[in-house]
Order: sequence, then C-alpha cells, then structure tokens
Amino acid sequence: MDRRIFCAIAENDIPSFTRLVQEDDGILEQRTIGSLNTVLHFASKYGHINMVMEIIKLRPEMAAVENKLLEIPLHVACRQGDIEVVMLLLKTNPWLSCKLNSKNQSALFIACSNGHLNVVKLLLNQPWCVRIEDEAQLNSLHLAASKGHADIVGHILNLCPNLAHNIDENGYSPLHYACSRGHVSITAMLLRFDLNLSLQFDNSGYTPLHLAAMNGDLAILEEFVALAPASFQFLTTHGETVFHLAAGFNHYIAFNYLATVFCDTDLFHRPDKFVS
Repeated sequence: MDRRIFCAIAENDIPSFTRLVQEDDGILEQRTIGSLNTVLHFASKYGHINMVMEIIKLRPEMAAVENKLLEIPLHVACRQGDIEVVMLLLKTNPWLSCKLNSKNQSALFIACSNGHLNVVKLLLNQPWCVRIEDEAQLNSLHLAASKGHADIVGHILNLCPNLAHNIDENGYSPLHYACSRGHVSITAMLLRFDLNLSLQFDNSGYTPLHLAAMNGDLAILEEFVALAPASFQFLTTHGETVFHLAAGFNHYIAFNYLATVFCDTDLFHRPDKFVS
C-alpha cells in the first residue's frame, strides 16, 4: 500500500486523501502486504468516521472485502468498539453481520470478546445475527461469560434466553465457563435465570459446581449454597463429591467452608467409588 494513502488515513487527513484519489483512483484498490488490509480496514481501525464515509461513498462495495484472515471492516470496527463506524458499515450492507472470519467468528462474537456492550446491542437488533448464534456451538454468551462481561451476559439473556442452554464441543455451558473462570456475579445471574443450568454435566463428567470446587472458589461456592443447594447432591461421573474435589486439589479453605455448611448431612461422609 502506498505510504501516502496510509498516512492520510492514519492522520484522518481527508484533503490529502481526496487529492491522492483524484490523481489515481486505483490507489483505493491497494492492500497491505501480508495482511491484505484495504483502506477501509484501516479507516475502520482508526475510527475515523468521516474517512470511512468518504471511502464508502467512493467504493461502497469495499465494506464486504475480506483481508487475509477473511475479516471485513466490520470485524475490525467491532474489535475497536467504535459504534459509529459499525452503524455506518451496517447501513451500507446489513448482511455484513453474518460474515464469519477464518476462525468462524462473527462480528457479534468479536464485540462480546472485547466487552463492547453498545456494539453488542446494535448487532443483536439484526435478526439474522441472532440466528447465527443459535446455530453456533461456542456462542457469544459462552464468550461473554468466560471473559467476565456481566453487562453483556445480562443483555444476551434478555434477548436470547435459549443460548444459556447451549453447550460447546467440551460440553461446557455458559455457567461452566463462569464457574471455571471465577466470575461470581455472572454465576449468580445464570443461577437465578435457570437453576437447571447447575445440573448440566460437561464431557468430563463435571457440573459447574464441580469446577468451582476444583478451583477452591469460595465466593462461587457460597452462591451455590444460597441459590442452588440441591446441586451439591450431584456427584461427578467418578463418584466424587465437592469435598473430594476441594480436598483433592488442596483447597483447604473451601473444604473447611463446605464442612461447616454440610457437617450434619450424609454428603460430608459419603465415600467416592474408589473407597472399598
């Protein structure tokens, strides 16, 4: 890519950009070596809305052009969280929100990963965007729960409640991700949404509670005691209780807490299947 056009975009210098295009409009077709980014990819990255408008006015079809990673400018704008650029690109072509990059990530997936709530809200207004999420194994709710973006989790639950029950290739639900990463507020939110989520087993035979016990996460264990006490009765597929898991991973503070709560129950004295 011509350094002059790159600098004009980076500096949001529209007069210089316009002059370069008037001298040779073929300059708009240039790409960077390696990444194959276009001028619109760069303008979207820098968030220069007027520059983006100018490029789209000259070449509206560039909104759908992919780089080496199969990302269109919308992916770039969603990663940056620039709501104005996202709105402009979607106005140019609303179907851009359906495009997946080389990692099968949608614009919504990228916005969720980076915690951009306003962009997520905008994209979820596109009905076809929601349909893509329904069909994905690892959806945006999984990602938001994993990253700890509680505001995004709450918004997705309100608009797409069915996504809470989807599992990925490892059998993980959004609650599994929240518990495994130690996100207390999201764990509580999902438990209040549907207690049945606490009873889902992953492919390794663990419920979300089991993952919290393995991590010795006292705050999450307290949420399960308060909101889903029945989930403590479910053993792993290896026959282990939360006591076995907490002790086995040397989480003695968590073990002592559980022992205090369940000292008068048979759960505390229940052997695993390895005890003869």
